[in-house]
Amino acid sequence: MGETIPLAQFYIARPDVDTAETINAQLARGQDLILTPGIYELTEPIRVTRAHTVVLGMGFATLRPVNGTAAMTTADADGIEIAGLLFDTGPSESPVLLEVGPEGSRTRHAKEPISLHDIFFRVAAREWAAPK
Repeated sequence: MGETIPLAQFYIARPDVDTAETINAQLARGQDLILTPGIYELTEPIRVTRAHTVVLGMGFATLRPVNGTAAMTTADADGIEIAGLLFDTGPSESPVLLEVGPEGSRTRHAKEPISLHDIFFRVAAREWAAPK
């Protein structure tokens, strides 16, 4: 059974206006997040730290880290939902593009799992040499 969340509960981000800093500030205020279509060039990760946060991308919202960080990280918290996003490699190598729970997390979320839906990753080879 689904749940209705009022639109007023969401911060609606735009790639031509918002940065990771402005998005993280809204998430810290308790807002859920809608990412509108476009490419978000991120100098730091988007940090989802609150349980039951909803992050929804529309129209192939693309998250691209530019400083070798993750594009998005989540806390080890119940019921986080992330959907409809494309994670793209940036100009610097990132160890991960999406980190769900910090390394070493052991919390069980069987009753309220973290869920990922329609998540895509585009990873380009950094160096390519033609065969000789």
